[in-house]
Amino acid sequence: MIGFLRGQAVTFDGAILTLDVNGVGFQINVAPQVGQRLESGSAEVSVYTFMYIRDNEVALYGFDDLRQRELFELFLEVNGVGPKVALAALSSFDPDMLARAISTDDIALLSSIPGVGKKTAQRIALDLKDKVAPSLDSQGAFATASATPAHSDAHAALEAMGFSPAEIQVALRGADLTQETPTIIAEALRRLGGAVT
Repeated sequence: MIGFLRGQAVTFDGAILTLDVNGVGFQINVAPQVGQRLESGSAEVSVYTFMYIRDNEVALYGFDDLRQRELFELFLEVNGVGPKVALAALSSFDPDMLARAISTDDIALLSSIPGVGKKTAQRIALDLKDKVAPSLDSQGAFATASATPAHSDAHAALEAMGFSPAEIQVALRGADLTQETPTIIAEALRRLGGAVT
């Protein structure tokens, strides 16, 4: 098992990072957060990795931190969820939001993950609900409060306005969950650069 790699970024095509580690080139499927660091000009990259081995397939997946990797591994435990869907989940939402969605049965948010339909979203929530909170809270990763109805309504409203899941994630990150829906939406639109009166 290769759990961690550090080396020089050789190429990155938006999905696969080639990392030179002491003269050996590793091709790693990465979460977008790793790509964002590359875009900021970081030549040396540290990546937590998970080696996926199935039948004739061997692939490395890379993450910025252990929280992302742990959630990725949990998604793989769900019947019908492969590494591409698991990586898409982490590409669409941060681990905190995914954990809250699972623990609160937010099927709408889970089914907005590329490749995840309503039935798969329900299966994810059912299979992982008892696993996500204890395992991730033990690291202090998801100590934030669960999403409130106002937060969920704001998410739905932003989605109806045409914002992508990634944009919504950024807009709602750090939102005060005690606020009313209009206040949360107004703050989200300010973060997105929208005009708010």
